[in-house]
Amino acid sequence: MHLITDYFVSVGVASNNFTPHIRNLEVPSLHSIDFGEHDISAANEKLKNNLSAGPDCLPLLLYLIIDLFPLLAVVTFELMRLF
Repeated sequence: MHLITDYFVSVGVASNNFTPHIRNLEVPSLHSIDFGEHDISAANEKLKNNLSAGPDCLPLLLYLIIDLFPLLAVVTFELMRLF
């Protein structure tokens, strides 16, 4: 059960109890992102049309159909929900 822990204990070195000082850096933060339907359509047009699915397991072709035929996409999704 402790196989991994035992391994790291065996290859580790003794601590010298020294902790390096890390400067407090000012890091800008992002509070909001604004984008619209046109921005998404423009980004979709730049994608390669290789028909392979992305991390969401949906192929690019689906997004292109949604861009070209939004009403058809809504009807299709509603029908998929029913069946």
